[in-house]
Amino acid sequence: MNKKRKPAPDDRDELSFRIASMLCGFDLAAFDVWFAALRPCAARDELLELRRKARAAFLTTGTESAKPFLELMHVRRIFIQRDEFLLPLARKGEPFNRGKPKGAAGPLRKLVRTMLARKGNRKLTARELWEACTALPARQRIDIEFGSADAWIPEHGNVSFRRFANIVSEEKNLLP
Repeated sequence: MNKKRKPAPDDRDELSFRIASMLCGFDLAAFDVWFAALRPCAARDELLELRRKARAAFLTTGTESAKPFLELMHVRRIFIQRDEFLLPLARKGEPFNRGKPKGAAGPLRKLVRTMLARKGNRKLTARELWEACTALPARQRIDIEFGSADAWIPEHGNVSFRRFANIVSEEKNLLP
């Protein structure tokens, strides 16, 4: 005699809980697969408790009472996945140092330094250096057509003539 086994009340409750969670926009089956692969930790215990509370809330009062628990489970999962991805990378990396290293310079400042370092260029004015920069090949500079010739763009960033003149004077003061 082949009798089909009726699902136990617990199985029916679990199935209805899974369906209700999907109607709330939470894929409980995918969560359970991810949860099974999660290493033992405090967050795992917390998620297990949240799942129990969500199921109990669903069985007692319905979908709306389980929704906050499901949302919290989703948020915790995102944070745990982010940490699992970032922490190994952070352990390999160097500590973050604010700002540029001492003596570092951008591409425009380096260009001004090299132009001033050439013999006879120390007495050039900022306007003469500006004109020399505009004579550079197009891959090093881009002219902007805003009705004004007072703009120059290195590889990144927009530099006005006023800023350029300040850079030139700073670099002249650093020369021996």
